[in-house]
Amino acid sequence: MSVDTNTTDAKRDDRLETLYNVHEELQTIAESDVPYAEYAENWLASLREAGYDV
Repeated sequence: MSVDTNTTDAKRDDRLETLYNVHEELQTIAESDVPYAEYAENWLASLREAGYDV
């Protein structure tokens, strides 16, 4: 089971790193009035919860 956990953790880390790479764009979207701004804010919240400074 530890292999599955490591794989899951690695996928999560990769996803967070990808989000962090575009965090400035996500902030711009989150601050706008577009219908999908809520999604951008949720992704930024995920980064904050993981300890990223965004």
